[in-house]
Amino acid sequence: MQNSNPIHSKINKNEEIKSITYIKKDETKSQKEESTEEENFDHETPLIEKSKQTRELYTETKVQGKVQFDTYKKYFQANGGLVKIVLVLLLTGIVQFLNSSINKMESVWINAEQVLFTNRTDQENLVEANQKRHQMLIVLPIIISITTILMLLNTCFFWVLAAKASLKLHNLLFSNVVRSFMQFFDKNRIGIILNRFSEDILYIDEIVPLTFLHLMGYFAGTVGVVILIATVNASFLIPCIVLNVLVIFIQMYYLKTGNALKRLEFLTRSPLIGYIKATLDGLPTIRMSKIQNTLREEFDRHQDLYASCSYMYKCCEKAFHFVIATDEIILLTFAIILFLALDDKTATGKVGLVLSQIYRLTNTQHLLYRMVTRLENQMTTVERVLEYTKQKQENKDGLVIEHWPKQCEIQFKNVNFSYKNDQHQVLKHLNFTIKNKEKVAIVGRSGSGKTTLISTLARLYDYEGNIFIDNVDIKTLPVDFLRSKISVVPQEPTIFSGTLRENIDPTKQHADDDIWKTIKTVKLSLFQNLDEKIDANLSVCQKQLICLCRALVRRDKIVIFDEINASVDSETEALIQKIISENFAEYTVIAIIHKLRYILDFDLVLVVDKGVIIESGSPSSLLKNKNGMLSNLFKRQ
Repeated sequence: MQNSNPIHSKINKNEEIKSITYIKKDETKSQKEESTEEENFDHETPLIEKSKQTRELYTETKVQGKVQFDTYKKYFQANGGLVKIVLVLLLTGIVQFLNSSINKMESVWINAEQVLFTNRTDQENLVEANQKRHQMLIVLPIIISITTILMLLNTCFFWVLAAKASLKLHNLLFSNVVRSFMQFFDKNRIGIILNRFSEDILYIDEIVPLTFLHLMGYFAGTVGVVILIATVNASFLIPCIVLNVLVIFIQMYYLKTGNALKRLEFLTRSPLIGYIKATLDGLPTIRMSKIQNTLREEFDRHQDLYASCSYMYKCCEKAFHFVIATDEIILLTFAIILFLALDDKTATGKVGLVLSQIYRLTNTQHLLYRMVTRLENQMTTVERVLEYTKQKQENKDGLVIEHWPKQCEIQFKNVNFSYKNDQHQVLKHLNFTIKNKEKVAIVGRSGSGKTTLISTLARLYDYEGNIFIDNVDIKTLPVDFLRSKISVVPQEPTIFSGTLRENIDPTKQHADDDIWKTIKTVKLSLFQNLDEKIDANLSVCQKQLICLCRALVRRDKIVIFDEINASVDSETEALIQKIISENFAEYTVIAIIHKLRYILDFDLVLVVDKGVIIESGSPSSLLKNKNGMLSNLFKRQ
């Protein structure tokens, strides 16, 4: 039975948080007191008080207990099913049987050589020994060649299946993540998601298959060696069984701790990756604020936590290996006493065979238990990947309507929305209509619900109420079909790795002439070829113009602009506003705007505050109301 509990990377009142800015407690202190304060700088009162509420930065579900059989089952199914796995196991057994036969033949050969060397008077034994020698010279190389070929075929076949499983699990993970609702991305930070696609997939790509391959080989080797030794002296089985049962019981206790530590190691890696990603994204702000040392200390805390968990797992694993090694030393000592001190009737070749196989047994058995425990720990990565394949998916079903939309009239009827499906609603009872070809500006303070409003139009979230486009409820349409009819230019420009053509026309549905026309429209003159690779050092303004090209070439009748002027200079801002007014006149335009200098270019303004539309109308009429919210926002700018 598995239990789940959340593991959080938290910042709360009990943590040691070093503040960025400090204030002095008393400006009238003496020089001596001031020097004392400097020595104890970290103990001064922080400018920002520590919150009494726990702030969860990284929340991830940690599964407890053993890895369930269903996880192994799904991994084997991804490998190709039961038949192919049985074929791999069968080939592994055949290879081990041939290896044991080779060892047995070597002992027969040694006995024959002993007869030829020591007994030169018994002609009958000499003839028989000589025949065995010639047989071994012919048969042994043939069996060794067959064994080598089968081993190579088995290994290649296994890695083909492993690559297939890894690719299938990766594609399944990717398809489920990209089709998840936006709540999934709101709940799981980028570090957690990247950890699944990096460390977990790396384990499934390389480490888990290698452990499986070694496990099969060591298991077959252990069974083969035990049977081979038992054919010489069956009494060896008694201590072998007793000691192995003891190790199995110890292993059962170890797995509880080992699995928990391995899961914890993966969980503590997520904040580390997320912190690196966030730091690189905000590097200019960090340098401008001169808080490099503070962020370095926070990163060190994340790194120390991850390193501690990883080191603890390694120590626990080494302790278990020590127990196994002790068990093997006892078994080896017993075997030496049994065959050398208590048994003097066994032939020399058989004694050599037994001693060499016992030495091999101590190694293979030790590695077998290591692989069993290691595989159990590593299968937690498959468990974590499969966890993300169970996320709630967007509904892709619906009715596709040809030549839709035509009039592009948008109606919101009693639309409500809450991020956490609780009483705190972000959008409250929205009712408004946007007419065909109307240019609408959505205005409001930060956090008022502007972006959430346009998110519901693209059905990024489930909402209450109805949204109609051309009198068609968008909930009845397939999500992909709906979004293919709406162009969105985001605040932060998104550029793909690839050529200029792939960035402007990712679906490859438009002619080169149309693409060049849009490039000239936005005055993006730095490119000479559509197949030219996009430079990573493009400015924000250039990236925003490429995104604008993407919307122009698609020619969707509904276009959404999400504060596209927020991060560009005044010259580019004027250019973008001119492009919108000249090229989107026949489109229904919805724009979230923060800079109100171009507010008069719009037909309708919706002023949003705390999820409610408190003002709506033409810009001129709303600006005449000196006590209105739009008028106050306009005055502040």
